[in-house]
Amino acid sequence: MGITVADWTRSLSSWLAKQIETLDPGSFALVMATGIISNALFFEDHRELSGALFAVTSIAYCWLGVLTIVRAVLFRRALWADLVDPGRVFSFFALVAGTGVFGAGIGLRNVDSIAQAFWIAALIAWLVMIYFSFGVLTFFNTAHGADIVQGVTITQNAVSANDASRGDAPRSLLR
Repeated sequence: MGITVADWTRSLSSWLAKQIETLDPGSFALVMATGIISNALFFEDHRELSGALFAVTSIAYCWLGVLTIVRAVLFRRALWADLVDPGRVFSFFALVAGTGVFGAGIGLRNVDSIAQAFWIAALIAWLVMIYFSFGVLTFFNTAHGADIVQGVTITQNAVSANDASRGDAPRSLLR
């Protein structure tokens, strides 16, 4: 008795649904980090490697974007639970930073109108998240000292992403 195609399909569907439902809001850190390195390599004239990492960044951003939209549609409660959790809300800044860094990568490739759309989206997301996240800390922090180190680390990385996307990466590390 082997596994049937129907059993395998049900098992795969169940696994995929669980992965989407529990998608970590900080997953966009992959986009942010890969994009930072791609942009820094672009500034250092390592165009082939930069292009390869930009392709990874593009695929990751699109894939995580689709998964996040699916999560918002099918698993609203799980997404909302992450948004109002003082220990997880700051992880959503990875989406903000990833969007900005991805926009910078697009801008480096002279597609200015699309880059500007990503920068505007990042600005709007940042404005929403900055007030929303501190509102969560103010009104939903029942633990009085919730562990938000993860979110703070992501926010610090976002600042570093901004520096790197402007070309402020340490040149000695890239030679």
